[in-house]
Amino acid sequence: YDDVGNQDIVAQKNIRAATLDDMITATSGAFLGLTINCARCHNHKFDPIPSKDYYAMYSIFNSSEQPEQTALPVIGKASDEAAFKDYEAKVAEIAKKEMEFKTEVYHEIRTPDRVSQYLAFAQEAAGIKDRTAMRGRAGQLKLRDTVADKWGDFVQRHALKGKPHPVMIAWKEFSAIPAAEFAAKAPVVLASLTKPESGLNAVPRNELAKRPAPKSFEDIAKMYADIFLTCLDGKEPDNADWKQVREILMSDPSPMAVPVEQANLFFTRKDRETVVRLENERSKLDSTHPGAPPRAMVLLKGQNCSVLSANYFAQ
Repeated sequence: YDDVGNQDIVAQKNIRAATLDDMITATSGAFLGLTINCARCHNHKFDPIPSKDYYAMYSIFNSSEQPEQTALPVIGKASDEAAFKDYEAKVAEIAKKEMEFKTEVYHEIRTPDRVSQYLAFAQEAAGIKDRTAMRGRAGQLKLRDTVADKWGDFVQRHALKGKPHPVMIAWKEFSAIPAAEFAAKAPVVLASLTKPESGLNAVPRNELAKRPAPKSFEDIAKMYADIFLTCLDGKEPDNADWKQVREILMSDPSPMAVPVEQANLFFTRKDRETVVRLENERSKLDSTHPGAPPRAMVLLKGQNCSVLSANYFAQ
């Protein structure tokens, strides 16, 4: 099972396939007294088990969901009430640690420096076609690649693909200037964008008008970071232009739209190590604490249950 949250898509799929193979092997061994995993590649050589049956079982498990240990249904109650209350207190303490860790990550990606860095990197990453190379570059800059991914998607959707959103017109115009020519050509673009007829939303237009001419694209990234952070702080005026900014900032694919409860989406492998330690503490409580309630082991039919697996369930 992928406890560390591998970011490589191929590795994720290989880990998933290996996990499903283990489940099939354990199930067939328990109920048939046979190991049928050789049928993963070919029909069983001695027993009447074709590959078709292997992949029918595969479809069942692949279309099912295994709940987290803490989500397994409670089927009873601890006999010792005092022990149960102690168990609940310890569970709450672990949950508090988990939320504190999520909150730390949530705020870390929202600091002014980090938002500026992620936005500047989104411009750089637009020229990196290989996703693995992009993530490697994000790692060199000590950026969370999942956050960088989302900012990259945000810029692509609202600035670079097709007609840009009114808030992001300045981004598109300045991003088209080659880095070596930026300082020389930026004043011309600036003069054009600060005109009301430019179509640029009034928030970035006013910011451009009151700031010195940008000397590099990093200045544009910082301007947008300042605008977005004003929205995040809830300090923006209540008008149509600021509402346009908030609409794109607080909707997918912006990483700023992710609530603190889902900050685990941005965890790095090192973060996952911390979370796994907390999860192990919880698992130990559930398995050894005298106040832990008994739970049922279940496998749930997933939302993406295929027709094949549904038919197999019916049989």
